[in-house]
Amino acid sequence: MSLILKTLLKPSSDGTGAIFNDITGQTDSTAYGQNGNIFVSDVAAIRLKMATFTSLSGLAMLKAGEKFTQYKEYQKTGGQSSVVDGKTLYVGNSFVPRSKNLVVPTGDIWVETGYYVYPYIGTDVWVPNEAQVQNSISLSKLNQSGSAVYDDIYTYTYEIYFDIQSGSFTPVIGARYLCLTSSLTYNGSTYYPGDTFVAIDNNQISASGYFCKMYASTDAYAVLSFNTKSSLYQLVVEKAGSSCLKCWTDINNIKTQLDAISFMSETGNVALGPASKTLEWVNDAIRNFPTCNC
Repeated sequence: MSLILKTLLKPSSDGTGAIFNDITGQTDSTAYGQNGNIFVSDVAAIRLKMATFTSLSGLAMLKAGEKFTQYKEYQKTGGQSSVVDGKTLYVGNSFVPRSKNLVVPTGDIWVETGYYVYPYIGTDVWVPNEAQVQNSISLSKLNQSGSAVYDDIYTYTYEIYFDIQSGSFTPVIGARYLCLTSSLTYNGSTYYPGDTFVAIDNNQISASGYFCKMYASTDAYAVLSFNTKSSLYQLVVEKAGSSCLKCWTDINNIKTQLDAISFMSETGNVALGPASKTLEWVNDAIRNFPTCNC
């Protein structure tokens, strides 16, 4: 297997959400359908874990009796083995609540990972396709509110799944599986649509619906700056017709900084903290742009 996934994440044209797409293609040697790789039509489901520099900062801790937030990812950091939503979980395990009413068991301590994992299955299914039809992501699917997508440095994990199975099945040790419909049981734990787990032995998976296996994954970064670019555009409009060298030099410096962090995110060469500071500097520079009588 030599599939190297390539992705794109950007604001929607009106800024009210985000656009995600799998742009891996089918022509490069590491693309779909090449050198033994699966075809894009073989992809049965995806999983998309999204975080921002902001969400990765100041991670909240949950203790016994406190409610999990639906679709936020948590990691267990304290307590004995416990059962949550039919799953036996241990220190070090990750968990994404599929409903709003799940609470932390007695004696447990859980910490947010900063990631939000909206399930793109069922009625909200999206998979990559030959036409490269994009996935339009609303603010609620990013765990955001308001009228425009947040300006931030985004980091995400994109996983693709294939090989749909049902009934009794012997898993591959080390493989990650995703429940698609109904439910399945493995090693005494029950998994529901959107849940994933990694097989640690060859004990049978028993499914009343369908499930599939992860084929490939990738980690990526993106700078979403719709609001910042809108403010910069407004500044340019205000200065239209001006011949003031200082003003246009300052505007060009602002744009250069913004372009730089966007370019670095596309190469995967991103330090979240410094990139976030640069984005903050750009916003401050626009907001506090010197008054000039030019």
